[in-house]
Amino acid sequence: MTDVPVLIAGDEDDFYPGEVKDFVLSAVKKELSSTETRTRRYDVLSDVLNANDYEAIGEKEQKRRSVCSATIAE
Repeated sequence: MTDVPVLIAGDEDDFYPGEVKDFVLSAVKKELSSTETRTRRYDVLSDVLNANDYEAIGEKEQKRRSVCSATIAE
C-alpha cells in the first residue's frame, strides 16, 4: 500500500454528504461487474471498493427497509 491517495478530490461540492465519493465508487463497482475475475484489474477494483467499505446508497436504503419491515413484523 502507498501513502498516496488513489484519487484527489475535484472542486465539485457534494449535494449531500458522500455524494461525489458515491458516484466514483459506483463507477468502480460498475466497471468491476464487467471485469474478468482473477485478473489484476479485478483485484485492484475490488480492493478499492473493499478499502472504502463501499455500499451503494440504493443498497443501503434497501437494507434499511428490510430491517424496518423485519422489525415491524416482529
